Amino acid sequence: MKYSFALILTYFAFMGVATAQTCNVNGRVFVNEIPANDILVVVEPGYYSANTQNNGKFNFKLSKGVYRFLVTGLGIKSADIVVRVPEGCEHEIEIKTTSVSYKLQEVNVLAPGQGLGLMTMDHVHEGMIMAGRKTEVIIPSKVDASLAVNNTRQLFAKVPGLNIWENDGSGLQANMATRGLSPNRSWEFNVRQNGYDISADNFSYPEAYYTPPFEALKAVEFVRGAASLQFGPQFGGLLNYEMKEGHPTKKIAVESRQTGGSYGMFNTYNSVGGTNRKWNYFGFYNYRRADGWRKNSDYFTNTAYGAVKYHATDKLTLNAELTAMEFMQHQSGGLTDSMFNVDAQQSLRSRNWMQVKWVIPSVGMVYNISSNTSIRTKIFGLIGERNSVGNLDEITKADVGGKRALLLDGYKNVGMESRFTTEYSIKGVKNVLAAGFRIYNGNQHRIQATGKTGSTADFGYDVPGVANQSDFKSPVNNQSFFAENKINLTNKWVVVPGFRLENIKTATDGFYFASGNQIAEKREHQRFVSLLGISTEYDLNGSINVYANISQSYRAINFSDIRIANPNQAVDPNIKDAYGYTSDLGIRGKLNSFVTFDISAFSIQYNNRIGTINRVVNGTTMQYRTNVADALNRGIESFVEIDLLKAYKPSTKNHLSVFTSAAYVNAQYVKSDSIRVSDTKQISVKGNKVELAPEWVVRSGITYRNNLLSATLNHSYTAKQFSDASNTISTVNGNNGVIPAYNVWDLNVNLNYQRWKLGAGVNNLLNEKYFSRRAGGYPGPGVIPADARTLNVTLGVTL
Repeated sequence: MKYSFALILTYFAFMGVATAQTCNVNGRVFVNEIPANDILVVVEPGYYSANTQNNGKFNFKLSKGVYRFLVTGLGIKSADIVVRVPEGCEHEIEIKTTSVSYKLQEVNVLAPGQGLGLMTMDHVHEGMIMAGRKTEVIIPSKVDASLAVNNTRQLFAKVPGLNIWENDGSGLQANMATRGLSPNRSWEFNVRQNGYDISADNFSYPEAYYTPPFEALKAVEFVRGAASLQFGPQFGGLLNYEMKEGHPTKKIAVESRQTGGSYGMFNTYNSVGGTNRKWNYFGFYNYRRADGWRKNSDYFTNTAYGAVKYHATDKLTLNAELTAMEFMQHQSGGLTDSMFNVDAQQSLRSRNWMQVKWVIPSVGMVYNISSNTSIRTKIFGLIGERNSVGNLDEITKADVGGKRALLLDGYKNVGMESRFTTEYSIKGVKNVLAAGFRIYNGNQHRIQATGKTGSTADFGYDVPGVANQSDFKSPVNNQSFFAENKINLTNKWVVVPGFRLENIKTATDGFYFASGNQIAEKREHQRFVSLLGISTEYDLNGSINVYANISQSYRAINFSDIRIANPNQAVDPNIKDAYGYTSDLGIRGKLNSFVTFDISAFSIQYNNRIGTINRVVNGTTMQYRTNVADALNRGIESFVEIDLLKAYKPSTKNHLSVFTSAAYVNAQYVKSDSIRVSDTKQISVKGNKVELAPEWVVRSGITYRNNLLSATLNHSYTAKQFSDASNTISTVNGNNGVIPAYNVWDLNVNLNYQRWKLGAGVNNLLNEKYFSRRAGGYPGPGVIPADARTLNVTLGVTL
């Protein structure tokens, strides 16, 4: 982390002595050659915006540099232009578009809004083809949510079907999934930050231990459906966190937010950024701590981030980023169902701890060969640790002290991803080709040993240097090539065929102990995977479109789990890769000026699905992880928002909107071999419900917003779900069983006055007693209660 601070401070010192003048940029937007009012104009970098007024006019004060002006609005085709702003001048520009089709350059914008704080991506976004996909873009600055504690339930309320594990109120890790997939550390998503990987290991261990502070986010992008072709083979699609950038018109802009809350919660977020000539910079530091709602649930986290972007020429932009994060979390452990019913706040584990350290460097380049062709390249890495120590025995066994289980993980990864995008014409019809390749090398080192006695966060060996349970290194090598072609069959109908080729090599080399004997083990698995897919989209009337897609998906086995010694878990040594496909069919858009919607049906065929069942070993019931069966997940996702004030008075600048985001999922095992669950019994799970797949997830809310005040009341409902493929109703130790349905209400209010912002939030307003997870290991085992009612207040200022 000290290197991150040094980078930020050095760059800020340089920026403090630099000077630049500003230019008054006046512009007009024309639709069908007629000046158009109430059209959104966005300036990048920064997502700063203004609406056209007075015969299509807009104005920005910008420093010398290169900017992209983006135009979007109801019933028009999105358009953009790149403008080089000279120093100290009056600069005039015009942007023209039509209600049918007009592009001055490769479109690289967000499409018309899908509601307050929610947008969708246009056909081509930052060199990536998005036509025919189901996409959602959340703008945190436009959402009333408890950003200081990374409340995923609130920020992503308008993303249909998100099943969220709420381990605690810390917000340290986002555990999310859709469509009946596992929420475990969001591992069914390809999780990225600014377009590069941030998970532990994309194939061998795709768990996201790091989640950026929501206060630092410019946008969060979800891409489902055919996302597997461009972003990797995961069934869940893409989850990409876009960080804020430096202010486009100021040399120095500062933001500071201080938050206090229940149970000793304190959060401080401070950022500085700006633009000077060809340079843009941004950095922040975030610290958060709390005692926690449950006993033994205190934590702290530090996150620092620095980024610089250099517009070398009109065609070439270079950037560098560095993220450093660490957290320490005291883990309360799980409960049995009866313990939860008596007192959900209690804790029977005081000696369990987890520590994570994450450093992510990245450098990138965007080179516009011409107005129609560009190359984008990112080189990224990860140096990370995930360490834990504690008592992992089932919660019905008292912790009487003594030596603890110690698990030490280290990750050293490096990768490069390059994308080539070009627009070409055939018989006067413009099409887009996007292709790229990826090279990735991951190295994971996992040690399991006996830890020290005591109750502090001591991650040392009981016997120094002796890994007396297991020690494995698991390298991963991956090369991939992908290509998609956006073909405009007509001015309304787009088809996008594509493919992805993956060469994947996973291995593990080390030793483990059995019956006191050290046993060496070495495995290697190499496979070549080809994925095909196709997407299509049809524009019905300029503001409503129909989309569909189907693509193959794939998930490699996780070697790192095979040799974990956990008294509550066992792993099938013959576990195999999973494969299948995902598909979507939907309709989305805007009716009039006040109703936005996105309604779709989906299907996921998940063959060789990896899951857990109850298995009896030596008289003890434990979770057994294996290829359970072939699963078929089908359902409907819908989002509808109505702006009541816009319906009454279209010209109003105020909003009173109501929304519902709902998903129905029917997830079942459709084909199953017999699985041994004891020495004398075998079962088949065919016909069982897929675990962690609630039939209904419904979130709804009402928001009022004007220039001074914004307030949102949210309601979240999640239906009951099973925690294992056996569809166990309950167990004595609480590790498996039904997760009952629950309802949660949240209220957030924000006041904005000039440079100041005052916000207040009540999470779990009605004090619902519930849990969303049962665990077999960390942070349990057992029932993991969610937080009761908590309060937070934020005071912020921008300078």
